[in-house]
Amino acid sequence: MKKIIVTTLAICFTLTLTACDNRLQEAVAPEEPTIAELPAEDVADEETPGDIQPEELHIQISLVSDEFLSGFDYLHEFDYWHVHEWIGDYDNHTGDRLVIWANAPMRDFAVMRAANDFIDDEFFYIPLSIYGHVDEVLPGQAYVIHRYVGMGTLPWSGITFVDEYDEQRYFMMLQDQSGLLKPWPFDPDILNLFEDGHLQIVSIDGRGERQYFTVTHDENGEFDPEIWLIENAHLLFSYMLIEFENRTHELPSDWEPWW
Repeated sequence: MKKIIVTTLAICFTLTLTACDNRLQEAVAPEEPTIAELPAEDVADEETPGDIQPEELHIQISLVSDEFLSGFDYLHEFDYWHVHEWIGDYDNHTGDRLVIWANAPMRDFAVMRAANDFIDDEFFYIPLSIYGHVDEVLPGQAYVIHRYVGMGTLPWSGITFVDEYDEQRYFMMLQDQSGLLKPWPFDPDILNLFEDGHLQIVSIDGRGERQYFTVTHDENGEFDPEIWLIENAHLLFSYMLIEFENRTHELPSDWEPWW
């Protein structure tokens, strides 16, 4: 009889401990709500193709050669003479040939003339007028600027277009002249450095990065550094695009360019 009583008490004690343990777990770690119970803002929708954002706009500018331009599907072309003809006589200056392209459509693309000024001691650029407008420059296409001439320390020309989010964008075109060539092609002893008609020239930019280029004698076994630099100006001069915000709404109503 005693054995039955002891066994019964042990079972009751075990059940009591189990129930207490279950209540403790419910109090410490409640069940996570299902998606149906979550507030609407906490429910992540399954990603659909329409939710995928296009890659970031990457726009590039460079001096070019005919071989480089042949890789584009279509070329929009503009003669920069229309922008700088009011400055003076540049008949003997052919200028540079620039190409601009991007990985996304650029609508209402145009070359832009600009000025600069200060507002509350803060320097900024001011769009003035546009030239060479085209409806759209698509990926795979390029915009070529012929006879480009930069003047002064600060850029005074740029581009403007509408991106795929309907935002008007403004960029200044700045020439970087920090590049150095070693050996210097105008060194009078340059011809003595050729080995078997070949010479390696190193281009070093302002950041200290190096690029190596092999040049050869022409068909007459000679090397004309002036012609070589004209054909390879991109080794010494490069261009960059600097984006800025159009703040013309902050200008006084009687504002005019200093020139």
